[in-house]
Amino acid sequence: MRLSRGEWILLLNPDMTALPGFLEAACAAGERLVAEDPRAGILGFGLLDSDGQAQSSTGPFPTLWSTLARLGLSRARRKYHLSQPGRGMVPWASGCCLLIRRDCLKDIGVLDPDFFLYYEDVDLCRRAWAKGWAVWHEPAVTLTHHCPLHLREVPAPLRVVTRHALLVYGHKHWPAWHNRMLRMVIRAEIFWRHRWATDLRSQASWKALDSIVSAMARADLAKARAILEALLELSTNPYSKNVRAA
Repeated sequence: MRLSRGEWILLLNPDMTALPGFLEAACAAGERLVAEDPRAGILGFGLLDSDGQAQSSTGPFPTLWSTLARLGLSRARRKYHLSQPGRGMVPWASGCCLLIRRDCLKDIGVLDPDFFLYYEDVDLCRRAWAKGWAVWHEPAVTLTHHCPLHLREVPAPLRVVTRHALLVYGHKHWPAWHNRMLRMVIRAEIFWRHRWATDLRSQASWKALDSIVSAMARADLAKARAILEALLELSTNPYSKNVRAA
């Protein structure tokens, strides 16, 4: 991102497929949007599953309470708006495809390296709003996202990745006592999952997450990320599967 030169920067996951003309349509949508709303700094697009069904791509900013309340929902709906929004401003849009104005990026900074994976897009959009920029959603411009998290099998190392991301996000944006409660909830999860884990990889994952929680309690984000990276180096790649979880 720091080496880019254009007026617009496109963030695009490697598991995306776009039809010919997508870049032209995306940039044209961005230019129209700036003419309509000079505050527009980030633009997300409509996402489709591999079967052509609409995929959730925007959501409210998570709080401790909303995170806990949504645990009963399917993984496809926990982070996202429960109904697909039309064209308009949204709190955040999925980082698997974001068009960002250079002026906005200069103002708010690049993706936060404290995040390993997940929630870095939510954090970026939150920082944009805090600096007076607006985040928009344009569902008329679409592309296909083949391997979203909710369509994957979720082995223990990947669960650790998502918990680490939420801990980092909470550390940056929630009150201290909310973070203490979040750590208590995650420690309870660690206790039960480690107790019932039957394979060494899962056991190692929950032990690593316990160490990550301890590091986050000390506000040692670098240590928390280092523990996560060490776990993933010892684990088989948890991102290679595209199996719908039960």
